[in-house]
Amino acid sequence: IAVIGVTGSGKSSLIKLIICRDIPIGHGLYLGTENITSYSFMYEERLRVHLIDIPGFDDRHESETDALRELVSWLSATYEKKIQLSGIIYLHHIMNNRFGGLAKRNVAMFKRLCGPTCFPNIILATTFWDVTEPDIGIAREKELIEREDLWGFMLSRGSAVMRHSGSRQSAIAILERSLRNRRQAQS
Repeated sequence: IAVIGVTGSGKSSLIKLIICRDIPIGHGLYLGTENITSYSFMYEERLRVHLIDIPGFDDRHESETDALRELVSWLSATYEKKIQLSGIIYLHHIMNNRFGGLAKRNVAMFKRLCGPTCFPNIILATTFWDVTEPDIGIAREKELIEREDLWGFMLSRGSAVMRHSGSRQSAIAILERSLRNRRQAQS
């Protein structure tokens, strides 16, 4: 399951909560995750899960195209090892008061990369609810959901929206929803 989003959206923090291991998290002014990193763990004793921490495309030293090439190369290499991407968790910092050009390009690229048949395997999760005024967060979430050029298009084709409160329980709920989507797709 790939965990993606802009830099600072909480990707590494979400993974850390799920796997209960110490992993590098960027809290400074510069990049957090610099390279694609896979964290593998056993879930419910019978299921090996790989959470893939993808660096934000918005704050890298190379171009978006180079970052995308790195991702495609990494996915190809893991596919050869019989590890397939079964879902995506896309994190969006609910405090962001703008959905600017880069975020829109990321969503457009996301739509093209995944294609409509994969939308049911995508969780669109908002983060940082614990530091956001509830009314403001709800209004921003509503706009993300309702606008076709933001998340509306993907939601109408099966993607799901969830809120991540910053707790382990919330992180596990997002993981379980992604795993449930995978199981439904296989049956």
